[in-house]
Amino acid sequence: MRLLLAAVIIAVLVVPGFAGENPNTRLALDFDPPNEVRRLDPALNATFHVYIVLDCFGEESGTFGVAFLFERTFGGFTLTQTPMLGGMDMGDVEDPTIGWVIVSGGNCREPDEHGIVVAGAVTYLYASPPGHIRLLPGPIDGNGALDCNNLVDWWCVASHAGVHQDPPPPDPWCVCGYVPVEDESWGSIKGLYR
Repeated sequence: MRLLLAAVIIAVLVVPGFAGENPNTRLALDFDPPNEVRRLDPALNATFHVYIVLDCFGEESGTFGVAFLFERTFGGFTLTQTPMLGGMDMGDVEDPTIGWVIVSGGNCREPDEHGIVVAGAVTYLYASPPGHIRLLPGPIDGNGALDCNNLVDWWCVASHAGVHQDPPPPDPWCVCGYVPVEDESWGSIKGLYR
């Protein structure tokens, strides 16, 4: 029992030290990457693709894989889900017990000339009523993205997607280069009391 407790304490203290090099990795939904089309107004019974896009990697990095889940509220049917990292995929993008994990083959996927990596695509048939697709953390792997050094980065949502309506707002802190503690430096706190 003591050995198990020691192992848990070591894991809690040491594992956060292995955070990835991409502290601002972002995940977005796009109907036409890299053009950042976040809303689509398809005809009834039309098919369309939603692409899962990663960006904001920092210097000299990319991804080996990503985990996530979709929450879909528009009427329609999922036709296919296609991994685009060159490796395998596991799960179902809309299954809240599994989610979707996409991994590359043996090579890390570097960003393209637009600074993005398209991880996968989901094809839908639109059947009405309007709604959205929200990105959520995967139920098993959370909001993890594996960087090129095999370290886990935690993604934030840069954009959801809307079908015949505007998409829900993204995470407000999900901006490339954003560091949550910058605005709360000691200097700014001391400045409140001068």
